[in-house]
Amino acid sequence: MQFHYLWIDEYRNFRRQAFNLSGCYRFALSEDATTLRVSRNERFVKGFWQYPNLQSATAIVGENGSGKSNLLDFIRFTFPQGERLPDPKEKRFIAAVEKEGERIVFYNHLPSGSLKVAPSDGAPEWKAVRVEQGIRPSSEFGDFFDHVSFIFYSNEFSPGVRYAEESATDGEPVHGLHDVSTRYFSLHDAVGLTNDPSTTTNRIVSHGMMEVRRNLDFLSQDGAEARMPFSLPSFLGIKPMRFTEDRVFESEKEELPKIQSVIQGDGKQAFLNRIALAMLLNYARDTRQNGILRPFQEGSWHQRHQAVDLVREAFQHAGSSYGPAPALRCQLLDLITAEIPDDDFDKTGEYLRFGTRSGVTDRLQRLLRLYTQSVMITPYLETFWSHRLSSGEQSLLTLYSRFWSITEGRTPRNKCVRDPAIVLVDEGDIYFHPAWQRELVGRLLEFLAKGAFPEFSLQVILTSNSPFCLSDFPKSNVVFVRRDRTTHKSVVLPPDNNMRETFAANIHDLLGDSFFMEYSLMGAFARERVREVISWLQGDTPPTGNETAWLDAETASIVIDDIGEPLLRQRLRELYEAKARRLQDPDLLDRVIQRRAHELRVLEAHRQGLTKENRTRHD
Repeated sequence: MQFHYLWIDEYRNFRRQAFNLSGCYRFALSEDATTLRVSRNERFVKGFWQYPNLQSATAIVGENGSGKSNLLDFIRFTFPQGERLPDPKEKRFIAAVEKEGERIVFYNHLPSGSLKVAPSDGAPEWKAVRVEQGIRPSSEFGDFFDHVSFIFYSNEFSPGVRYAEESATDGEPVHGLHDVSTRYFSLHDAVGLTNDPSTTTNRIVSHGMMEVRRNLDFLSQDGAEARMPFSLPSFLGIKPMRFTEDRVFESEKEELPKIQSVIQGDGKQAFLNRIALAMLLNYARDTRQNGILRPFQEGSWHQRHQAVDLVREAFQHAGSSYGPAPALRCQLLDLITAEIPDDDFDKTGEYLRFGTRSGVTDRLQRLLRLYTQSVMITPYLETFWSHRLSSGEQSLLTLYSRFWSITEGRTPRNKCVRDPAIVLVDEGDIYFHPAWQRELVGRLLEFLAKGAFPEFSLQVILTSNSPFCLSDFPKSNVVFVRRDRTTHKSVVLPPDNNMRETFAANIHDLLGDSFFMEYSLMGAFARERVREVISWLQGDTPPTGNETAWLDAETASIVIDDIGEPLLRQRLRELYEAKARRLQDPDLLDRVIQRRAHELRVLEAHRQGLTKENRTRHD
């Protein structure tokens, strides 16, 4: 299954824009939208993507705000199983798709009423099918997209924002769409963790615990270490949060030292005391019921009880006035007491650990579920890896883990990804160092085609702001998108655009051409500072305004020496010397002399080095 071409009449900031998405063919729509011309792309290389099941990969590139993500949204909100056709007033479209040798151009509600497909240059025939609006999709449209999976990944998180298309389905998952985005999981992980559609569990805590589950599931599979460019953690740690004076109410501060001084024992017993006290202090803070701390105010109680025993009693007396949290916390204490072996606790009782190779055991799954359900407002446990992962390492682990979580055997059968699959990745390179961005496309395509979905026919469409990712794509597999500064609409460049060739291109050239930074190759802040230096160098009098008040002979010289671009640095040095001569300023002239003297010393040292080398060769 492949999307070869998509034309959108109007959607968000798109207005009558066309996207060539496969690199195999070239499509061109007539001005009156009556004829779609199709020709073969002579530069298309069959098998270029190395993996037999990977049909094509396409990059959508452009500046922020150009509409890259909107294209992915249009696809995922329109085509999964043909169940949600767009409103004809808002989303007229033409889509050229191919599946198992069948090539169809679907179109709907065009001004002309009909569409003719005209192949040329040896291009095969295409069937044009009109899709009616206002009724359930025609059987041909619906059948074509039946059993096609659309997988959407994004690490963008805007919890307070929902698109109209998401609200229209009341957050229910759409058949055929497998959403593994942060936005979706943050809304639905509570249900996934508790198996209760009506749950009121804290969504943020639920999302964190489910992300841990997905990470562990991926880390436990064979070959995980070979796919990652960093050392994988050996265990997941769980520890109670420490409640310091700045994290409790004023009325609790007096009792805090006494409460924290009662941690007794080591290993498992110390951990149980710690988690029990964390539960109690957290409950008192979230409910503002400090009376639950009363047992700790009684003298010498700790000589007769472990803290965990007294906390159990306190929760039993608390009842259900504030929901099921007290009972659930008691169940969590019982689970840890009865089922977690002593060897799983560190010697000091600071934390509990689960080996990553063991994956998500039933015991761990129940522990995470009970904890999440027992959280009221704020958390009282925290998780950590055996060694700290950077934000880039955690992001890559999350990327792979989410795709892995929807593979066969890891999700209910009726929610499994089906063959073929269209994979939509929205800026998957966020948080990555340039060295990792350079490797991301190759690693991700290999993981999808060989690791996660080796038996599936795949098409990958991704968006990116990284020139390192762009250099992995032939130009015919790149869609360039600009944002019109006047209309604020998105403009898609035609396939025969004058952009530089992208595949294996020099990153510096891509930054200046394909990535829409032709106005400057430096950051905006640096550009402004350099402009101020130039303004100061070209002036004949000392500056009087605030704009360049920070500049003088010394600071200007320092800034010029710090400039990394050699041609720009040399030109500013020439302007600096010209100003010194023009104004006959002693301070400026002294610095020019110092600069020239330094250059002469460098040249003399170089000459002496060459002389010594020649003598050595002669001897």
